[in-house]
Amino acid sequence: MNPFLEQISFGRVDIPNFTGAAIRVIYDSTAFSNVDFVAYPYEEYPRNLFLFDWYFSFTAIPEKHDIWANERVDFSRATIEVTDEAGNSISVHSVRFDNEGFGVPNNLQWKCSGLQYGKTNWVKISNVRFGGRVLSYEYWFRIM
Repeated sequence: MNPFLEQISFGRVDIPNFTGAAIRVIYDSTAFSNVDFVAYPYEEYPRNLFLFDWYFSFTAIPEKHDIWANERVDFSRATIEVTDEAGNSISVHSVRFDNEGFGVPNNLQWKCSGLQYGKTNWVKISNVRFGGRVLSYEYWFRIM
């Protein structure tokens, strides 16, 4: 879920009474992103990978050539609107954000109440600030 990530390798060993795992993440300083944001869940999403009481997440990528420049994304005045396929508002709550850089340089999270499997929902995130600009994002998701 990090569009700047070039390569990753993961290994795991399971033997009786022991489990071991290792991960290696490789960033290339010349890597760039070709996306404006990363959202979870996004578009068609399998129900076994997202439960309705989990947090939704969103990372803005206004700077495509420098991952850490995106630490300056400001969600402090951002608004989140979620609507169902009929245009009805879905309750958004438990909103929080950070720029701590654990994997990605910014992260907006929230929960929703009243979602249904198989229904298309629209997300609009407005009033995101970056480099003197005010940005808005829209996307849809459907938990199948």
